[in-house]
Amino acid sequence: MLTPSTSQGVPYPMYWRGLLTGAFPGNDRALLIFTEDVMHRASTGSGKWDGPWRKVADCIAPETHQLPLADGWTPLTDDCTYCKTQENIVTVNIRAQHSTTISGISRETVATLPTGFRPTGWISSACALDSGDSGGAMNGGVHVDANGSVIINGFDSYRVVYAQISFLAVN
Repeated sequence: MLTPSTSQGVPYPMYWRGLLTGAFPGNDRALLIFTEDVMHRASTGSGKWDGPWRKVADCIAPETHQLPLADGWTPLTDDCTYCKTQENIVTVNIRAQHSTTISGISRETVATLPTGFRPTGWISSACALDSGDSGGAMNGGVHVDANGSVIINGFDSYRVVYAQISFLAVN
């Protein structure tokens, strides 16, 4: 049986979400219960619930960090962040402005990720670039190197970068 969570011995309210699955032979079923931080499972055998609830996984929200921007770059809002999930997936979000206009074909380092938040090799994605904060008037590229450098590749004049990239981090 699942017992309610407590704070200093007093149960506090929480919401549970359940999922009943039935892709089993006969009358067998499985029930998954998701609380705020744990997933539990119970199943049936020969049409009857068997055994106690079993903890299947911890559900831990990733801790979000402010992205350490390179010299000349400032965040437009609090959207310059990076985080890593319990599955080791890193997501980098950038909405930043450079102090000067960057012209022509360019390769600008916008940030460097710390150890533990880096890919095994070169990872790339598309990004949006703009001369002001209007949402991205042109395309560019963002890539992350194994050394943690987050680099913007531009092909025209820009000051503002909008980018998001996700990858599996090195263990």
